[in-house]
Amino acid sequence: MKLRILPLFVTAILFLAFSCTKKGNNPIFPQSTDLDYGYFSNWTLTDSKGTSEHQAHSVTVQSDGYYSCYNDTSLQVFFGDPLVPETGKYHIVSEARAANHTLGTHEVAFECNWGASDVYLSLDGNDSADIVVTDKGFRHLYLHKSKVIHVNNGQMLDSAMVIGDISFPDHKQ
Repeated sequence: MKLRILPLFVTAILFLAFSCTKKGNNPIFPQSTDLDYGYFSNWTLTDSKGTSEHQAHSVTVQSDGYYSCYNDTSLQVFFGDPLVPETGKYHIVSEARAANHTLGTHEVAFECNWGASDVYLSLDGNDSADIVVTDKGFRHLYLHKSKVIHVNNGQMLDSAMVIGDISFPDHKQ
């Protein structure tokens, strides 16, 4: 009798494991991501020092962009009008355009801060990012491999590569 129940038990566990993929709701795969679960960011920097991974689970909305911060490590993403971006492909442009408030529609700029003095700024080029808008109003931005300039205490040092993603709510929420 016990041997007949065992396959049913194993089937039930496997069904649970593969049908529940929302972060925080799945005890078997808690690292799986549901884009509507909240604020987070993950990014990887590759520069002359090597590769480093960063993440934050605290995102706050600013008037001219979306900001993800954990101590001195942060990822800031800036959009032109409309402030609340829609699903689509966005052209990555120089972070200086965000500072000058000259970002156009379907353009995005970003900067990665690492520690108190290292900053990596997006550059004009052919790189792009994708945004997905979910049913619950969250925006999820995917930064594809993108070239950035490394600045330390105001001095340009070298170039680096960044890849990552950030999730944030509709600004109007």
